[in-house]
Formats: sequence, C-alpha cells, structure tokens
Amino acid sequence: MLIFASHITSKDNFRADKASRAKVTETEYSLHPKVYQDITQKLRTPKIDLFASYLNAKCKTFISWHPDPESSGRTSPPVAKPYPGGRSVIREACRRKHIPENAMELMIAALSLSTTKQYNSTFVKWWAFCQGQPDKIYQPTVQDILEVLTQEFQNGSTYSTTNTHRYEEIWDPHPALLMLEKLHPLDSLGLKKLTIKLILLLTLGTAHRVQTLSKIRLGNIRSTEQGVEVKITDIIKTSAPKRMQPKLILPFFKEKPEFCAATTLLHYMDSWIEQN
Repeated sequence: MLIFASHITSKDNFRADKASRAKVTETEYSLHPKVYQDITQKLRTPKIDLFASYLNAKCKTFISWHPDPESSGRTSPPVAKPYPGGRSVIREACRRKHIPENAMELMIAALSLSTTKQYNSTFVKWWAFCQGQPDKIYQPTVQDILEVLTQEFQNGSTYSTTNTHRYEEIWDPHPALLMLEKLHPLDSLGLKKLTIKLILLLTLGTAHRVQTLSKIRLGNIRSTEQGVEVKITDIIKTSAPKRMQPKLILPFFKEKPEFCAATTLLHYMDSWIEQN
C-alpha cells in the first residue's frame, strides 16, 4: 500500500471546499459552565477572554472577532514575544544599563550552564507575566513585582519562597568545635572518625562546597613548611573558561593542634595508605 499527498482542485473537491469556507454564525461555541468552573478552581480565573462575544464571553473584559457593543475591542492584545533564553535576557538587561559590550560578554561568559539553568525557570515565569513587553520586563514597578509574587503564592509557592532571604538564620559552630576538640589525639582515632573530623575541619576552615571537597585528589596535595596546599583541577560549579580553579590553603595551626586541618589531612593520608 502506498500513501502520498496530492492536490485536488476546488472544482473536483467542491464538497469539502464548500464546507471549509462556510461561516457558521448561528452558533456561539463555549465551554460548558461546569467545565469552566472546574478549570478556574484548579487554575485561576482569567482576566480577559479572546475571540469571544457577548453571548459566550466568560470574562467581563473580552475581545470580539466581529463588532460587538460590549467588547473591549476587535483586535487581540499584542502577541507576547517568545522567551529568548536566560543569557539573552541577561544580555539585554546589561545593555539597558549601558554596560560596555566587551565587559558584558565577559560577564555572561562567566556564567556556567548550570547557573543559567538554575535561574531560567524564574526568568520564564517573569517573561510570561510581563507578556514579553520589554519596558515591563526590564523596568518593573513595585506593583508589578508584588503582583507576580502574589500570583506565585496563589499558584502554590510557599510563603518562605517568595518572602524570605536565602539564609534566614545561621547555625552555631560551637557544638561542632567541642566535638572536634574531643576527637584528639589523631593517633587514637579510627579511619571513620578521622574522616568525619577532616571533612568538618575542611568545611569550617575553607567554606567551600561539598562538591569542591569531593574533588580533592591525592596527586594535587602538596605539603609545605607553612602548611598544605590543595589544587582543585576537576570541573566544579564555578568553573569557567579562563577562570582560575580553587586552591585550598591550609596553614599549620600549632597553637591549637586539635583544630589543625593541615595536620589532620596529612595524618588521614598516612592512615588511608596504611589501610589500603
């Protein structure tokens, strides 16, 4: 069996052609009221009804195809421009702030793909709220921001998501320091407790992410008279072309050896090699 497309002239296809050109004006199609009610309860009530008439409009404000005494107009509102992507939005925002082109490209190049992806969902929501109108997107009013935050809350976002800082509080490291003080001397610790102490000291002493600490390689650890240097050569979240990779500098803490990350790291390496 062969199936292929073929053009049929209107003369030979008069039935289908006539039906497609017929204007049905005697019927105004509309969603059933119960269906419309269910939709608005699960989503939200729209503010404007496009391509409607006074017979089937679901909103007080509606746009009609033909002249209608109660409609707000005969043409639909401007079609929103499609979302161009996170980097394009950032580039345009920089351009409107009169940032030099070369500096702008340098700033955008420093953004990793994961960072852009992380904020992209927020950009998409803001773009949809502003309906692609540049003045509203890049120069919002306080009322615009309050309205979009209110919409997000009504759509299920939690209060903390829309109204609080990223870090509402910080934890007290004192209990951790007390535990570290007890995990001493190092010779008395097994590999498990030694690992816990090392990770905690590195976290407190360098303030690096767990991802960065997980990229520590034995071949990148160098001991000096002042302490220990650790180069991170693997790609991490903050990696970017021509950007320097992190280097952990761990000085010897002779005054408080129980809190010395450098000594703990060297002792951990020796213990791990002995057991493996």
